[in-house]
Amino acid sequence: MKLLYFIFLTILLFPYANLKSQQTPINILFLNERYDQIIEQLKNKPFLSGDELSSLALSYRQTGYPDKAIAVLEDNSGETSVEHIRLLSRLYFETGNYDKALPLIKKIYETNGYDYKNIIRYSDILNFKKEYGKTIGLLTKWIETDSLNFEVNKRLAETYLKVDSLNLAAKLYEKLLNQYPENQVLSYKLAVIYLRIKEYRKSLDICDTILAHSKNNQRFLMLKGKVYFSVNQYRNAIIVMKKLEKLGDHSYITQRILGISYYKKNDYPEAVSYLKEAIEWNPEDALAHYYLGASLSLLPGPEEGIPYLKKAEEILQPPAQIMEKIYTYLAAIYSNTGKFNLAVDNYKKALKYNPQNIRYYLTIATIYEFDIHNKNKALSYYKKFVSSLPPAPDPENGKDRYTIKLKEYAENRILKIKEENFFEAKK
Repeated sequence: MKLLYFIFLTILLFPYANLKSQQTPINILFLNERYDQIIEQLKNKPFLSGDELSSLALSYRQTGYPDKAIAVLEDNSGETSVEHIRLLSRLYFETGNYDKALPLIKKIYETNGYDYKNIIRYSDILNFKKEYGKTIGLLTKWIETDSLNFEVNKRLAETYLKVDSLNLAAKLYEKLLNQYPENQVLSYKLAVIYLRIKEYRKSLDICDTILAHSKNNQRFLMLKGKVYFSVNQYRNAIIVMKKLEKLGDHSYITQRILGISYYKKNDYPEAVSYLKEAIEWNPEDALAHYYLGASLSLLPGPEEGIPYLKKAEEILQPPAQIMEKIYTYLAAIYSNTGKFNLAVDNYKKALKYNPQNIRYYLTIATIYEFDIHNKNKALSYYKKFVSSLPPAPDPENGKDRYTIKLKEYAENRILKIKEENFFEAKK
């Protein structure tokens, strides 16, 4: 009886037991993001179909094990389906293994040149390898059939920037901004390009458009201040940068622009204050040192400017025009503080950077004569000044009239020194 009962119970429960032993289909698990269960079902399975292979690799990827996902696909390298190659190339790309990703991406491109995501990965790797010409060719070809694609146009514009094709980059950003006129990222990039290619009015227009509805936007205020500074509108630059300062921006660029702008507006105490702050931010800024030294040289205690002017020379060889001014400021400081030999040395250095400025000869001559009391050296430099003057200056020309007066002065001093030397020799 017991045996019959057991047989009956087994027959009754068999369908239920069989149902429990069946596993949930992989696609259902995948839709429900049950990646751990997929891995458990498939990881030890001796043979995997193409769909199972993809599911296992994607499950490893989704659970944070991309290396295991790659290993699964590499172990089944005999699988050559498009899906298998695409997934493996994607995993190589995501893990930064561009050398392995590139051949697969090229293969996909050759068989399907319209795979958008593959194109994006292809262009990113080419840019990473600095093969910008190939990137431009690749993306330009795509745009021929998809001219308004935002991502492709943006990447192409960024690539043009990398090769300094600023005008081509500007055209693409203009196109994108027409599509998305409220996009501040695009607006900023285009405004920066306009600044770089000296389209200052266009750069200001973009800044003003954004600031009209976002008046405290520090990024665009900074850019607007840079534009004004670049076109020598120092008063406007000060107004904008002071507003930025009130909003809490005490950055290096803000201090630098304010300092140099105040110098250009002859407000030397303010220039000194801001330029000292800028130098604290960046001790290697040659121009900040130069303008700080120049400002101090025009204030009481001008010798304070000497170390800053010397530092400007030491940091980086500035343009000849700046070097001339550095030495002129140093010479003036030394002359005003009674260090006349140093003054002469620095005027001579300034003369080397601008040999056409023959008035340095006259300045040096007068210092030799009246301050150092070396008449022979003075005589030599007076003569150099006279011999360097242009022949036959026009007395009707205002500038030439001044030159004639300087010539007369130098000739009188030459005559005077010669007379003094003559009578001294007679004694």
